[in-house]
Amino acid sequence: PPLSKSAPKTGLILLLAAVAGGTLGLIGAFAREYVDRLVRSPRQIARELRVRVIGTIPKVRRRSILPRSGPLRLIEDHKPIISFGANRPLSLAGESLRGIKVALDRNGGAADRCRVIGITSPRAGVGKTTLAYNLALLSARCGERTLLIDGDLRSSTLTRSLTPQLRPGLLSLMIGQDTSECIVEHQPSLHFLGETASPKDQHPSEILGSAAMISTVEALKQSYNTIVIDLPSLLDCVDVR
Repeated sequence: PPLSKSAPKTGLILLLAAVAGGTLGLIGAFAREYVDRLVRSPRQIARELRVRVIGTIPKVRRRSILPRSGPLRLIEDHKPIISFGANRPLSLAGESLRGIKVALDRNGGAADRCRVIGITSPRAGVGKTTLAYNLALLSARCGERTLLIDGDLRSSTLTRSLTPQLRPGLLSLMIGQDTSECIVEHQPSLHFLGETASPKDQHPSEILGSAAMISTVEALKQSYNTIVIDLPSLLDCVDVR
């Protein structure tokens, strides 16, 4: 009698299975990479969209030691340079934010003219409001007279965080109310214009694209060096377009 089985040939089958599985795995990996539309590098953004990338900010989660109220602050106060590193994600985000600020200063046009910067994102919840707040805060700390406007009339996240009490805001300023009643001083050189009232008789996109909004921003440009507007997200609503 034979001392071992004649079939199936286990070694040959395992070898063929490994080769076939590896081949199918490579084909699947290449196919998935080909159809994947995720953004993985700033160079990819510049190549696909043909726009300049002025900076990247690492993903930062709100820790339990950070305050829950108000927008997340990426600029840490009273932290020595030696504490910057991979174990301090807020420090890395703060340095990235300063890099964006330098790029805006170098390519933002004439220094004696007011810059109006709109901040948007593809979807909600990816840090758009955090970026707008921190960019305005950094501009104010650099000595620029800065105005932060909550232009997201649907959620009003900044308004609920910075001025939760009901007071006149953007809509009131657009219809001619006094500026001192609508704009509050959040920090030295940083003023904030929010909006708590949700318009019921007019669509938010009609407000943002109206002649009154244009004239309001033009008037505010006479009093500030930098205006940062927190806009709605691009794909969730038509407002920012």
